[in-house]
Amino acid sequence: MRLSVPILCAAVLLGAGARPTSATHYDELAVAAKAGDAIKLRSLLDSGANPNDYDGTYSALMYAAGNGHVEAVRILLARGANVDHRDHNGDRALLWAAQHGHADVVRLLLAGRAAVESNADPHLITPLMQACRYGHLAAARVLIAAGADSRRRDHVNDTALHAAAISGNAELVALLLRAGADPNAKGKYLDDTPLHHAADFDRVEAARLLVSAGAHLDVRDHKGRTPLWSAASLDHPAIVEILLAGGADPDARDTTGTTPFVAAAGRGGTAARLLVERTRDIDRGFAAAVWGGHADLALRLAGRGADVNAADDLGRPALAGAALHQGAELLDWFLGKGVDLPRHGVAALLYAAETGRVDLTRKLLDVGVPVDARDAAGATALHIAAGAGRVEMVQLLLERGADRGVRDAQGRGVEDYMSARTGIIDLSIKQRQASRALHPVKHLADRLENLQQNHATIKALLAR
Repeated sequence: MRLSVPILCAAVLLGAGARPTSATHYDELAVAAKAGDAIKLRSLLDSGANPNDYDGTYSALMYAAGNGHVEAVRILLARGANVDHRDHNGDRALLWAAQHGHADVVRLLLAGRAAVESNADPHLITPLMQACRYGHLAAARVLIAAGADSRRRDHVNDTALHAAAISGNAELVALLLRAGADPNAKGKYLDDTPLHHAADFDRVEAARLLVSAGAHLDVRDHKGRTPLWSAASLDHPAIVEILLAGGADPDARDTTGTTPFVAAAGRGGTAARLLVERTRDIDRGFAAAVWGGHADLALRLAGRGADVNAADDLGRPALAGAALHQGAELLDWFLGKGVDLPRHGVAALLYAAETGRVDLTRKLLDVGVPVDARDAAGATALHIAAGAGRVEMVQLLLERGADRGVRDAQGRGVEDYMSARTGIIDLSIKQRQASRALHPVKHLADRLENLQQNHATIKALLAR
C-alpha cells in the first residue's frame, strides 16, 4: 500500500538541516524558537533581531510551530513573522504544526492568516491531510472549523479520509465523514479507497464507520482486489466479518482470478474460517487449504463436494500438499477417496522427497507410484532428495530400486543436483559478503556445512 512522502523529517525539528549563514541574531533566534524560550525571544527581538531572518530555508516561526511552543509562536506573529514562509521543501509552519498535532499552534497560525490549504503545499498535501495521517483529532477539528476541505485531493488523488483510515483514529474518520468527506474517493494510480486502507491496516472501527457511511463494499483497486479480498489475504478477521455482514461478495476475484478464500487459506486461517462455508470456489479452495496447512478447512470443503484431484492457483495438486501435515492421516484420506495417482502421484512423491517425509514416500511407493517417476523437467525423487540433502530419503529410494545413474531432461545427474543446491547457498553468502551493507552469513554458512556433510554421506550411499 502506498503512503505519501512525509512532509517533515524529525531531524528537522531537532535542528538538522543547512547550517545558518545569516547573522548571529538569527542563530540565537532559531535556538530560542526551538526551545520555546519566550524570554530570550523577546530580548532578541527587542534588540533588533528580524523575525523573518532565516538560514536559507527554515524560519524561527517554523521551529516554534513544529515544536508546539504556543507562546513563542504568539510572540513571533505579534512581531511580524511571515506566517506563510516556505522552506526548501515548500513546507510552512502550519504544515509542521498540523503534522505534529499542535492544535493550539494551528489555531494561532490560522488567526494569523495562514492559508488553511494551498496549491503551493508540497504534493498538494494539505495541513488537514497531515493531521489526519498522524491521527491528530484536535488539530483536524481546528482546521475543519477554519474551512479545510475534507474532499480535497493530493497529487495522487488521496484525501484526508484516506489518511485517517490508515491512522485508525475512528473519531477522526467520523469527523471527516460529518464534514462531507467522500467514503468512495479513489486514488489516482492504485484505485484504492479509504475502505481499502482500513482493510489493509486492520482498522476495525474505521472500517465499520466507512461501511455505515455508504462505502462501496465491492470496489476494486488496480489489481482487482476488493476490501474483503485484502482483509482476507492479510488475515484480518474482524474486518472480514464487518464486510460480510454488510453484504460484500465473498468470491470477488482479483485480476489473477484468485478469490478471497484462496488468498486467506495461505495465511493464519482465522479469516479463511469465516469464508469456508460461503465460498463457491471450493475446488481451488480445497487445494489451497491443504497447501496452507489447514486440513480441517480442506475437509469441510470436501464435505461440500470439492474435487480431491483439485490443484491450487499455482497448479500444485492437493495430494502433494499432504507432505506439509504431520502424520499420514491426510494422505490416507486422499487414498481412501480414490485420488488419481497416475495424475498426481509423481508430484506427491517428489514433494515428499524434497521435504524428507520418509513415511509418506514409503506409502506412495507401496500403492504403486514408480520410484523413478519423473516431473516435467525429467527429475526423479532421487534427484530431489539428494539435492536437498535428505539422507534417509535417499537410503529408502535406493532400497526401493531407484536408478543411481538417472539423468534429467538436461542430462544432469544426482551429483549435479547436489552441486546446484550448495552452489545457491554459496552464491548467497558471497553476495552478502560483497555488499556494503551488513548482511549476516553465519546461518547460511551453518546450513551449507550441514548440507555438504549430508551430501558426503549420500555420495557414499550412491557409491555402494
